[in-house]
Amino acid sequence: MLDYLTEVTGGPVDAEELGHALTHRSYAYEAGGLPHNERLEFLGDAVLELVMTEYLFAKYPDEPEGKLTAYRSALVNTNSISDAASDWGMNEYL
Repeated sequence: MLDYLTEVTGGPVDAEELGHALTHRSYAYEAGGLPHNERLEFLGDAVLELVMTEYLFAKYPDEPEGKLTAYRSALVNTNSISDAASDWGMNEYL
């Protein structure tokens, strides 16, 4: 995973931070209080929502705000993010 992310991002990826990002809260508590990914997940969700908002705003210039919100909600939600993570093989790392 570290090699893949380094290749995709074109820069170094900190192994400790990657471990932090992939540590679910339930595992963190079971393992004695390790740092977990909830705050990073909060930040990532906000970034993903912003990116999708900008994309939809540009792609559909004539759509009203309500429709754009519905499109974004369909794209940025627990199920769609979970499906993408599964497709990318992330479940084995979480």
